[in-house]
Amino acid sequence: MCKKHSVKKFLFYSSSSVLGGGAPVINSDKNLYYLLGESAPYDPKNLYGVTKVAGEMIVKNSGLDYLIVRPFTVIGKNARKDLVIYKWIEQIKAGKPVT
Repeated sequence: MCKKHSVKKFLFYSSSSVLGGGAPVINSDKNLYYLLGESAPYDPKNLYGVTKVAGEMIVKNSGLDYLIVRPFTVIGKNARKDLVIYKWIEQIKAGKPVT
């Protein structure tokens, strides 16, 4: 349909879930972090990530001019409550340091 209607650029909204967890790193405060870069290989850990990889492959092989966006944290009414932004909000509310 994009080709039929001469779409100039296709935007595909993917997910950081295509990259899995990344490389675990523990900082000097003994906090665990996961490092991911834009060039990290696909390593989905769940079905959602697998479907996003499949979508990216379809787009990459479509022959269209495209842009793939992979957001890491999306907040809003239906966002997952285990995301770091909610951890920070709870820490702030409790008067604790934000980590």
